[in-house]
Amino acid sequence: MTRQQVVLSAVAALLLLLQLIAVSDARATKTSSKDDAFASLATRLKSLLSDKELEAQEDLNDELEIEKSAKYASRDGGLTKDQIKNVIHLHNKLRQGEGSSNMQRLHYSSKLAQLAQDWANGCSWGHRPHDSFQPSNYGFSSVGENIWAWSDDSKKIPDDPIMDWFNEKDYYVYDTASCQKEPCGHYTQVVWSSTRQIGCGIAKCGTLQNAGSQNAVYFVCNYGPGGNEFGKKPYTKGAGCSACSTGKFYCTNGLCDDSCTSAGSGGRCACKANCVHGTQTSDCKCKCKEGYMGVSCESECKDMDAQCGAGWPEMMCTKPIFSEDFMKQVIQQCPKMCKTCVSAKRADKERALLEYLEKMSEEKK
Repeated sequence: MTRQQVVLSAVAALLLLLQLIAVSDARATKTSSKDDAFASLATRLKSLLSDKELEAQEDLNDELEIEKSAKYASRDGGLTKDQIKNVIHLHNKLRQGEGSSNMQRLHYSSKLAQLAQDWANGCSWGHRPHDSFQPSNYGFSSVGENIWAWSDDSKKIPDDPIMDWFNEKDYYVYDTASCQKEPCGHYTQVVWSSTRQIGCGIAKCGTLQNAGSQNAVYFVCNYGPGGNEFGKKPYTKGAGCSACSTGKFYCTNGLCDDSCTSAGSGGRCACKANCVHGTQTSDCKCKCKEGYMGVSCESECKDMDAQCGAGWPEMMCTKPIFSEDFMKQVIQQCPKMCKTCVSAKRADKERALLEYLEKMSEEKK
């Protein structure tokens, strides 16, 4: 739904509400039961209007990214606005159908789209070398990539390449996190749960180098953060949004949605926080009780490394004896020793750590 359609729907809902108010004033002699029915309907319409406004605001970032990508497309060739929207819609539809408890909803990134478009324009078949760009420039520690090519115009873009990638699911064995036949890494990237952003590019190549193809359509998508970590499964099976890895349990159509800032209703921005040993916060997170940890407060607080309290004394939680990175590792691996299991204590600890590092930085100057 475009922003214009959202606004028109909201206006229609408002006009209907005003009409009902006028009718209600003209029929002030009706029974209290009918008044209650009207009040209920009016409340629902107000809620509908609020939902539409919320949806318009939350889709704004995607719309802005699409607009930026459309500028690249007009300059360098690339996807149309409708094709970009299909990229997002089809990916999220396929991700929703996997039965995952921690699958993130994908949003569009004009930066990743430009990265993909630049590679497609080079008309060289194969994945981009890892050292040819800096993932941190795109806001991620890693960036994934899927590529596809076809030598005629008979294919539907972007549906056919995305479905070709997804259909590699037939070769993937979830229980062993392995491919019984190659390739299947395109599929696992499409449904990699922690991936949050996507950007795609397309080019028509008179000659597709390294493939020997003439007049080829070359389609490239980049994903942030990238997936396909060795030995890891692409997602965890379970009820949708029941184990969102970021700790925010806003949910849109069964997908964890970090773009939400407040709970809506229906299929958009519903809060699905299920705090096993804790309480739900106003921003749809879980605040754990003393002695518990995890995004849903599902686990008993415990240290995860035998060195905690032995080779690594408690003082390492607050002092970078070897290095700041090593201290961060100790804090991560020893939540019980460092007393970072409970959300409030973790926030206090992190704030104290930042203050300490800032002080150290000032002293070095």
